[in-house]
Amino acid sequence: MSLILSFVSLALLAALYKIYRRLTRTPVSNIPGPEPESFVLGNLRQLIQCQAGEIDFKWQELYGDVVRFKGPFGEDRLLVSDPKALQHIYQTSRYDFAKQAERREISRLLSGRGVLWAHGYDHQRQRKIMNPAFGPRETKAFVPLFSDVASKLGGKWKDFISQSPNQESVIDMTNWIAPATLDAMGIAAFDYEFGTLDNSDNELGNAFANMCVEVFGSLSAKDILRQALAGYLPKAVFRYIGDNAPNHRLEQLRKASAVATKVAKELIDGKVEALEDGKGKSDVMSLLVQANVSENESTRMSEEEMIAQMRKEREIRERGDRELSASDFDTMPYLTAVIKESLRFHPASPSTYRETMKEDVLPLLKPITTLSGKVITELPVPKGLKVVTSINGYNRHKDVFGHDSHVYDPERWLVPGRIEKTAYVGVYGNLLSFAGGVRSCIGWRFAVLELQAFIFELVGNFEFALAPAALRIRRESGIVMTPTVEGEIGKGNQLPLIVRVATRED
Repeated sequence: MSLILSFVSLALLAALYKIYRRLTRTPVSNIPGPEPESFVLGNLRQLIQCQAGEIDFKWQELYGDVVRFKGPFGEDRLLVSDPKALQHIYQTSRYDFAKQAERREISRLLSGRGVLWAHGYDHQRQRKIMNPAFGPRETKAFVPLFSDVASKLGGKWKDFISQSPNQESVIDMTNWIAPATLDAMGIAAFDYEFGTLDNSDNELGNAFANMCVEVFGSLSAKDILRQALAGYLPKAVFRYIGDNAPNHRLEQLRKASAVATKVAKELIDGKVEALEDGKGKSDVMSLLVQANVSENESTRMSEEEMIAQMRKEREIRERGDRELSASDFDTMPYLTAVIKESLRFHPASPSTYRETMKEDVLPLLKPITTLSGKVITELPVPKGLKVVTSINGYNRHKDVFGHDSHVYDPERWLVPGRIEKTAYVGVYGNLLSFAGGVRSCIGWRFAVLELQAFIFELVGNFEFALAPAALRIRRESGIVMTPTVEGEIGKGNQLPLIVRVATRED
């Protein structure tokens, strides 16, 4: 305990020193924003404890697309949803807006020194090695696999529903969809049968079940302060705490990481052996192993890096019973519109956390009137400034997605002119749901095709309605957005729906 107290004291001193050096006024200090709730926590409690996007939308409406809010001890920070500023952060600046130090450490604990953690040259190298496995042709080949897993899931639902007297059941989507997607990812990425749909005691599945809620959700004021102070610690000290501190959230994270590392090592050993026997396959891990035997050092990964990569309706019914392929989705524009609108309205990642590596200037789509009355069209930012990019705020930006951007409407993707391309930001539909630029989600094509295959199969065979508890769904904000039921956070992820087998018309 005394060691931890020493670390906390060190963090406080480091934080106060850095903040003292930043107290000279900068253009950021003159940007409109909310008054801090307290000097110690600033506005962090409002930002972190609310539902995903809730405070983003409120502040965006009150103060605009660039909001100055307070971090610990009066430190100025920015919440950004301006399209041109986001284009600069994600696309133009490349690595000049890096992950905040404390967020990188979370990535290391969660998935090792892989592509989520890496920065600069290491990130470029890892992406270059992995990109061929996630190209359009490679990912399209997995559609029949996704369809098979979704069909298997549907078969289990039908068995479950058939036992109900009224031929309908309340099914918690999170207890079924997550295992199904893990099974699909296991085969496609690693040629490995996780079998979580058949085995509820699967070690890897259990290790990551409810982790986002239990580790990253429902943070208390003390948790928020502890997390904020961590960013001021020397990296070695922060790393030591992450690996050793007796904290229940960190202990669960370390446990999940250990299980994932064990499984990853077993899979890599099997892939190496298969490659030596001339039996290499085309799954993602096999391609990485093949790249690793290259004599070119820039195309190789260390074993640690390899392990880290792994700790990672009408249209439908009219198609018939042919085997599903990626080209089928080209004839289903409404399905694609529904997926884009769902990703826009409920992005899995509510925001990203960045820090400026040097002095820079943010271009602005909409001018800002500063607190002193000056109108500016660009914003100088100092080195070391912490920035939160609001994915929720951008995805519902009225200048991009229309005056009704807070309304769920797939039709906006089918009517020309309803969506404005004010700036190039994201990789899919110009949404920020998969981020953008050098740090965009490498598996976004994989995710979209998996979504299309699952929705095609399930909506084509089942009818869904809201269960009573679904009316109290909360968009829980953690490292990713997860559905929980208001007042039942202790039960973890929940999304209960009434499901019945779809009736067929002759």
